[in-house]
Amino acid sequence: MIEVKRIISAALIAGAALVSVVAPSASAGERGGIAWSATKGNAETLITVYTETGCQYPATKVKVELFGEGMPAEGQVVFSPSTADFSATGPMVLPLSNAFVVYAQRNSTALVGKYTLKAQCIDRLGAKVIDEFVSTMKWSTPGSSLKNIEKARYTATNTAPASLVKTTSRDQGEGAVPVPQTEPSTTPSVGEPKAASEQASAEGANTSDGFPTLAVVLLVGAGALLLALPLVIQTKSNFSKGRRK
Repeated sequence: MIEVKRIISAALIAGAALVSVVAPSASAGERGGIAWSATKGNAETLITVYTETGCQYPATKVKVELFGEGMPAEGQVVFSPSTADFSATGPMVLPLSNAFVVYAQRNSTALVGKYTLKAQCIDRLGAKVIDEFVSTMKWSTPGSSLKNIEKARYTATNTAPASLVKTTSRDQGEGAVPVPQTEPSTTPSVGEPKAASEQASAEGANTSDGFPTLAVVLLVGAGALLLALPLVIQTKSNFSKGRRK
């Protein structure tokens, strides 16, 4: 009987050990911080977040979730799982999918108090969070009422170096959203009318190295005619002499 109990106990211990190895971890490790494109703004501000580094193996996707007052217990997805924006080698740039007024209206709640934002590295099935990047923001809505959500304001905390934000803000006030600076294009878009000088050039002869092709043809033709003229005169002279004989 004692031997049977020992066997059962050993089996239970082995089973518990197996479950602990196979079952996914309930909580992910914090891998780093987040930098915000705008650390102050309102419910209409569009936000991009920057992770401090990339994800660890075996993560293959990244998503962002918001936790706090009025949000779902499992978190409000504010950046859908993505492989395109995922990186295992360097910081990730993750533009949130909506202004926060949308999340408030979707959950029928005012934005009030402290919220936690988590950029999560997940496996290809999305079932397991490998690690995550964490930051917080604080919201206040007048009267803590959803009807005043357009007047809600927030402050966010950079938990990663602000230098991660590699774009330049336009002058749009406190809630300005950084936008990349691009070089002006010198190539006309498809369907864009050409300038008058370009139209005149296109309507005339084609050019090669800045010299009109038509002029080249005329010059070559004239040169060939001049070269052939002595031969024609000589042939005509020989023909006339032959007739006299």
